[in-house]
Amino acid sequence: QQQQQQQSPPAAAPSIQEAAAEQQREEGNTHFKAGRLQEALRCYDASLRLAPSAPSHCNRALVLLRLNDARGAEAACRAALSLDPSYLKAKHRLGDALRRLGKLPEALSCMRTVAASFPTDAKLRAEVAALEAQLGQASKLPPQQPPQHQQPQPQQQQQQQEMVSKIVPCDACRGAASTLLSTWQQKFAHE
Repeated sequence: QQQQQQQSPPAAAPSIQEAAAEQQREEGNTHFKAGRLQEALRCYDASLRLAPSAPSHCNRALVLLRLNDARGAEAACRAALSLDPSYLKAKHRLGDALRRLGKLPEALSCMRTVAASFPTDAKLRAEVAALEAQLGQASKLPPQQPPQHQQPQPQQQQQQQEMVSKIVPCDACRGAASTLLSTWQQKFAHE
């Protein structure tokens, strides 16, 4: 028995409107990078009129945050997330907008979602910790794994020996002092 394989149709080429919307979004990006926020906003708005997209809504939200319009940024982020609920950049910007609006529990929820997807991102962890502190909550993020201890490099070992020889005058005691210092460094390097 032969099984027929179903093939998905080829991806449709972007329409003229979608291509024009993408061009407007890219132009908005150029204006944004140059610090021309009003021009960037105009381009993102034009892009959205042509073909709504999560990236254009999200970029618009960033401009609005820079213009201190947290309410507008919140709306833009929610529009982006309605088109793509898994868009973490929009979720992060929504958290920032909500924080600025004083909606801290919802902001914390957004930031925790984003931080959970990037567990090693120290900046995200700090944002979550700051919101938790403002709300008086203990962290619900998994603890960050300490870095693996690395053996001292030869140059570090030489510096350590020179330091011990300056501090410990007795030759017989220097070996013990070096061992004690190495043990102490290993123990406290993880804290």
